[in-house]
Amino acid sequence: MKKLFLTAAAMMTASALPAQQRTFNQTEDWLVGGSKLKLEQKADGALSGAGPMVLTTKDFIVIDPVRRYSLSGTFRKVSGENVPLYFGFQLYDKNGREFNLAQVNAVRGTDTELTEPLAKGGRVLKITDGSRWNNLAGKRIVWNTDPSFSDLPNFNILGIEIESVKQEDRSWTVTLKTPVSAALPAGTKLRLHQPGGTLYYDVIRYLGTDWKTIRGTSKGIDTKPGIRGSIFPVGTFKVKPLLILNLGKKEDAVTEIKDVMLSIE
Repeated sequence: MKKLFLTAAAMMTASALPAQQRTFNQTEDWLVGGSKLKLEQKADGALSGAGPMVLTTKDFIVIDPVRRYSLSGTFRKVSGENVPLYFGFQLYDKNGREFNLAQVNAVRGTDTELTEPLAKGGRVLKITDGSRWNNLAGKRIVWNTDPSFSDLPNFNILGIEIESVKQEDRSWTVTLKTPVSAALPAGTKLRLHQPGGTLYYDVIRYLGTDWKTIRGTSKGIDTKPGIRGSIFPVGTFKVKPLLILNLGKKEDAVTEIKDVMLSIE
């Protein structure tokens, strides 16, 4: 009964909060990275970015798990071939650390631990169970893990590809393609994670010359590994709206932006 009252109180509090709308349609609203050129404001009010450019808003948005966050914007390319666009949120934990899919996308059933120490410069790990360590392409090893996923987001990633996993008697041998830079003691808990980017509502491989509007909505903070667009990933405390323009292109690729807005309800 007490839990029911608390849930009802939270719902009443959320419904009592006024809706907010924040717009990001001026050059001063954005931090620009990845390009020598600046974001420009056109005469019609649209923003224009030339060449590969990463845009995040200057201000953080602290996430209230009972509120709904709807992000929208309208985009088009002006010039360039096969011009891509990424639109969504950059994620931060309670300590202000930026994180992405790799830190939260744990592969279930792969928790294990080292049976022998791993020396700095080593390539071979001895683990208790590697039976679920398969389909290894792109996966990475994370250490200091917890089977309950309370370690997420986990920043302890060995950024090294796995060469092979073999069972030998009662333990398993994992061979890496290159040496490790960290030394880990026996008993260190490990897990596999999938790689990835951030919370993208849309990835357009080939942006057209006609204006296209993108919208996405997230509510709540997940308690499970992975990224699902309708809920913020586990460990999210605050976010910044994010745009990646003209990735992999030269400065002759130009993208225009308008009507970027975040609604909080």
